[in-house]
Amino acid sequence: VILEGAESVPVDDADRLIEIARQSHTRRKTETTGANDVSSRSHAVCRITITKPGGSGTGSLVLVDCAGTERRKDSFYHDKIRQQEGAEINASLHALKECIRYRMLRQNNTGVAVEKEGSTFVPFRASALTRVLAEGFVRPDALLHVMATISPCATDIEHSISTLKAVSMLSGKEDALTEVRQTELFPIVKKELPKHPKHWDEEEVGSNPGSGIFTSR
Repeated sequence: VILEGAESVPVDDADRLIEIARQSHTRRKTETTGANDVSSRSHAVCRITITKPGGSGTGSLVLVDCAGTERRKDSFYHDKIRQQEGAEINASLHALKECIRYRMLRQNNTGVAVEKEGSTFVPFRASALTRVLAEGFVRPDALLHVMATISPCATDIEHSISTLKAVSMLSGKEDALTEVRQTELFPIVKKELPKHPKHWDEEEVGSNPGSGIFTSR
């Protein structure tokens, strides 16, 4: 995979690495969306290659910060360009989730990737993002970790639950996910509705003189 504009920079200490990371962050594309004032509209990929002294071996750490995904109602008032952009982001994130899911299906209980008879090939060619990360999906000795962020805002509960469900699926523990009940999110206080005047008895009518309802004995 050839990445146009990507740079490879030698680093000798942590300060230099942090400086490069900050410079890269300033190049990242962001836009104001219906859900966030500053929303990442691009995926950020940082590959750190560590070489042993003498060049006897190397290892790679690939860090990925995905672009923000939004619900349909959050992008309702976006123009055509923003909507197309959102569709492409969602498609690439779906491809990423599928690659992780297929990789998990090819793992045994010890967490070591193994080939199984009839196993489905990891579909990493579905997007540019998954092609860049293909090595991590197909190498049996690669380790994969996923971190998800959720919002503490009550208005984002639907989105947060969707994120947690997706992460549970990626972890291979989808069966362990229990249904989130409404009572666990918001305590439901049941209030007894006032009785309709037509169902009042004589005592209730007498205790509501301003009701405008009169009876005759």
